[in-house]
Amino acid sequence: MLAAFTASTLFGFSFMFSRLVLEQVDRTVLLSWRFFIAVAVMCLMMLAGRLGVPGCSGFRLRPGRVTKRDWLLLLLLGLFEPVLYFIGESIGITRTNSSFAAVMIALVPLASTLFAAVFLKERPTWKQLLCAALSVFGVVVVSLVGAGQGTVTVVGVLALLLAIIGGGGFTTLSRRLNGYSAFERTFAIFFLGLVWFFTAALLRGIGPAEIWAARRLPWFLISVFYLGALSSVAAYYLFNASLNVLTVARSAAFVNWTTVVSILAGVFILGEPFTWVQVLGSALIIGGLWGANYFAKPAGELPADVEEKP
Repeated sequence: MLAAFTASTLFGFSFMFSRLVLEQVDRTVLLSWRFFIAVAVMCLMMLAGRLGVPGCSGFRLRPGRVTKRDWLLLLLLGLFEPVLYFIGESIGITRTNSSFAAVMIALVPLASTLFAAVFLKERPTWKQLLCAALSVFGVVVVSLVGAGQGTVTVVGVLALLLAIIGGGGFTTLSRRLNGYSAFERTFAIFFLGLVWFFTAALLRGIGPAEIWAARRLPWFLISVFYLGALSSVAAYYLFNASLNVLTVARSAAFVNWTTVVSILAGVFILGEPFTWVQVLGSALIIGGLWGANYFAKPAGELPADVEEKP
């Protein structure tokens, strides 16, 4: 649980760092930098493992052990997230208002729980479902602060549904592939993310020189280092690691803790106001998060066809 909690805390600060630079650069530029740094950091981690640095022996890839079927599943894992999730979230946020988008994204844990029940046979308890719903309601309460701003379009709704499917599919499939290490799963998704979003930037007419020049913008390098090294490598590695021992429902429940962290970051770092509505909503989120884990069943075993990869 500590790994999932820490991952969601790191995710929570990502909104603040993204906001600092997204008004200056295209999103594909930011994501290209983010995943380039993530892949570079993971390559350094592998080098440390090869050099025998204490605690780094697990940072390695074992492509020879991956079956043809699992190559496709790892590709699908990266397609779910970051590709589909980031595309859906970015379009959805710009084509709907912030409160509606926040509520929709808060449905990712419920989608993850549903997918896990269908594909992994992980049945949540009814108390667990009630607490998950309470956490979503907390996000609804928090989002009342921004209610009435912007409009909600059909394209925006469909994009956010894509993000929900991406997030839910990623969490479920990562749990399904836990025979591979958290490091291997994390490297796979970032490598695909780098290829995808760098190609997307080129297709939008943004050349390598323009992407490279973005480093001179205020706060850019600090922001992309946080997003790439901490909010990507550290956070996703910890979240994938949590899926090795926790059910999808328990790990995914921590996603809405990200909302609380993003609020606190805005209040204490950016000087944004903190209202009683946000206090109430945050309390509901925390209460729902606690209940979703307290009333959970033991993780149990995955389906028999999921083999442990030594």
